[in-house]
Amino acid sequence: MGFNEFLSSIFGNKATRDMKEIKPWVDKVKAAYPEIAALDNDALRAKTETEKKAYIRNSAAEQRSKVEELKASVENTELRRTRRTLCSNDKLEKEILDIYEKALTRMLPASFFHRKGNRQAFFRK
Repeated sequence: MGFNEFLSSIFGNKATRDMKEIKPWVDKVKAAYPEIAALDNDALRAKTETEKKAYIRNSAAEQRSKVEELKASVENTELRRTRRTLCSNDKLEKEILDIYEKALTRMLPASFFHRKGNRQAFFRK
């Protein structure tokens, strides 16, 4: 046994670590496949327009309304309080971006097969 094999037996190698990291995503994608494969091209398009976009848009609706309220209140506040209001607005904007990122991450497996289904439908024609 050489030195590299010895180190690999103790620490593992990069390929094995990468596969462990990717495996949960692959399982989620495989679980979403039967639902997407059963849809035709029009149903895939409708699913994207209605479900996915609405899910992402509505994931941070509460925070968006708070941001709009803060923006409207900035006009009526005095200068000292405006800075505090804008700082809380920035925090809410960062929170909204985090929520969108989580929503997109949850939608990733289904979106992957949606694109694959569109490609397969295109080449079947």
